[in-house]
Amino acid sequence: MSNWIKWNGGECPVQQNTPVDVRYRDGQEKFNVPALKNVPGREASSAYWKHSNYVNDIVAYRLSEVDNLQSRVNDTSLQQIVKVETRVPSKEESDAYNKRFDTVKRPAHYNQSGIECIDAIAASMTPEEFQAYLKGNVQKYLWRYQHKNGVEDCRKAQWYLDRLVKELSK
Repeated sequence: MSNWIKWNGGECPVQQNTPVDVRYRDGQEKFNVPALKNVPGREASSAYWKHSNYVNDIVAYRLSEVDNLQSRVNDTSLQQIVKVETRVPSKEESDAYNKRFDTVKRPAHYNQSGIECIDAIAASMTPEEFQAYLKGNVQKYLWRYQHKNGVEDCRKAQWYLDRLVKELSK
């Protein structure tokens, strides 16, 4: 596997949707994720390439082995598998996905097997604890909106505030 390339921030250094492995400031690594531009909240997106002194800033990257493998392999069936995994979704697929999930109200990565993460969190806490959790998230998103995701963070703060009002009205 190729060596990691140290990254000090800036515009995404590879072509959009190029499969890359990334290492975040907090040491976590993600493998074979598409390098995305202008898609805040997604792995390897421009928000993380640029650096904002957050734990999810990308500090190192390399081309994914899947991408390197595709160029070396002569087996057409394996090439087809790799192409399917790294292809860009069609507009219809993107539209269908966006109808099911919303980056603020219902992110896909918070919905596993039909269970919303927020509902699991609520079930694990007393009503008072859950209200404090919601309040903390309102404060978090308002605190960082100028330095990270702008309007999207304000919408997230609003979502948590609306949920807090709903919980208080029960």
